[in-house]
Amino acid sequence: MNIRMSRWLGVLAVAGVGALLGACGPSKEVESLTLENKDLRTKVDGMDQRLGQTESTVTALSNEVKARPVYQPPNPDEMGGGRPATEHRPSGRTVDLGINLFASGSDVLSTAAKKTIDSAVKNISKGSSIRVEGFADTTKPTKGKYKTNEALSQARADAVRKYLASKGYNATDAIGMGAVSHNGKAPSRRGELVVN
Repeated sequence: MNIRMSRWLGVLAVAGVGALLGACGPSKEVESLTLENKDLRTKVDGMDQRLGQTESTVTALSNEVKARPVYQPPNPDEMGGGRPATEHRPSGRTVDLGINLFASGSDVLSTAAKKTIDSAVKNISKGSSIRVEGFADTTKPTKGKYKTNEALSQARADAVRKYLASKGYNATDAIGMGAVSHNGKAPSRRGELVVN
């Protein structure tokens, strides 16, 4: 039995008691029960209206969720030569480029970030093969041109790769590793190098 049916049965029960008492002649009890019955009907009507609104909201939200696209991993050919972040990480020496290389939602290297990178790579031979890995924090981008953390992390990896190439380093690969949590949001906006 659904909620609406049980409510109406309750209203009918009160109405039935009122009808029985009414057969004995009008009394204050009958008048009281009649008023209570009207009040209950008003409350039931209000509940039915709210239930209808809730059902409409649930249906709308359900349709919205169904309409959302299913995540598809990025195509490596569209990532500037990169490979999906889920791929096995190659062996090699890992060099952490430091934290907070990028502003929130940005792939632009500041002057301070470039100095940090220069310092991190000063002991790396320019002939070494370098894979750049870019990271984003776990907050979905809301400003800038990137709509996902995967796209943002790939753009950050590309920015570091281009910067290293401009300095004469053999940065051949740039991979966006997506969103990670690394001791807070700012420290998650970083890059790493895998040197072979």
